[in-house]
Amino acid sequence: MNVQDQDSPKQSRSINLLICILSAVLFGAPAISYTSGNRHIPSLNRALSDVPGFQDGWEIVKIAGNAVTDRLPLRDKAIEIDSYIDRKVFQEEPAFGGAATPQVLEGLDGFLFLKDAFDAACNPHGTPQSVSANLKRFSDIIQRSGRKIVVTVAPDKSSILTDKLPSDHPQSECHRIHQDQLWKSLKEAGIPGYIDLRKTLRDAVVQTREPLYLRQDSHWDSRGSLVAIKQVVKKFQPGVWSDSDIADNGELDYTGDLEAMRGGSKTDQSPFFSINRPSIKVIQEQYDEAYPAGYRRLSEMSGPDGSLIEGNTLMLFDSFGMAAIEQVVPYFKKLETMNFNNFETNKWIERISASQNIWFLCVERSLEYRLTYDMGSAKFLDALDKALNG
Repeated sequence: MNVQDQDSPKQSRSINLLICILSAVLFGAPAISYTSGNRHIPSLNRALSDVPGFQDGWEIVKIAGNAVTDRLPLRDKAIEIDSYIDRKVFQEEPAFGGAATPQVLEGLDGFLFLKDAFDAACNPHGTPQSVSANLKRFSDIIQRSGRKIVVTVAPDKSSILTDKLPSDHPQSECHRIHQDQLWKSLKEAGIPGYIDLRKTLRDAVVQTREPLYLRQDSHWDSRGSLVAIKQVVKKFQPGVWSDSDIADNGELDYTGDLEAMRGGSKTDQSPFFSINRPSIKVIQEQYDEAYPAGYRRLSEMSGPDGSLIEGNTLMLFDSFGMAAIEQVVPYFKKLETMNFNNFETNKWIERISASQNIWFLCVERSLEYRLTYDMGSAKFLDALDKALNG
């Protein structure tokens, strides 16, 4: 090895000193705070780890460590410092919650990406062909029953902003190949009501010169979601959509799920677009307390003739739909939502049977799981076909 490539003794001592200081702050600050009377215990986006017992055997050491760590005062500040050490000292993304590898990847211009999207593409639950075939069968069943179906797959940010991806990630190649195969298969499967949102959003990025996805979050921004919603509304009922309904509200400050996942608290700005339809009135709204504020389970609207999508619409969706729900509601006469995480065969068949329109909206990274198991299983599809078509 070239001597010039190695750290000098002075540099090594400086780095070691920095690590020692930061580590002391990381582990000492919570204890100092506690003895000073600060008993506030911040929480993560999950429940605290269980307190260990003798039944845990040799796992008691790991479980006890997690339990103590979860309950340290100023844990959020400790996580931020740990994140800083990983990113600035060791030049790598942080891994939390016992993860062996980082959950967040940093690309160009500060754009963050979810590693789960790479894992899902490189270790798929099914094949692009099997997933597309199951989605086609689901849509065929709906269409043969006389109902209207619109099928959308929300592209991962890594599918759209390919020029911002980290170039040296070891999963880059298998990720790219699998994504291309999946979207090609979806396009060629002949799925009733299918809209190719990857092409739609890629074209819109070129046209608007806007990323359409949040820099520090895994979801589309409010401009990107409107690109998708416009296509869906026009597919369900031509004449309802009007670009004049879009209101530009300037920029909005946000932190983002990916920034939080890597232990940071930096804020970013994003354009904030909403829908303004003053002629549309709310008749009834029901909220689901199991989800964050604003999550609607049922919405009924009224408006002038031809201004709303007629019939009962069931929206099958995940977090991408939740992010866009305020923009979605003003276009549907009656909208009911079902989250993919709450999949139950009998309940889903019951709600589909009670609806005239079905909107399927699933994020790309979860598609293969959903369409291999859950609603892609032969058991569910057979039962749905029997219930709708006899």
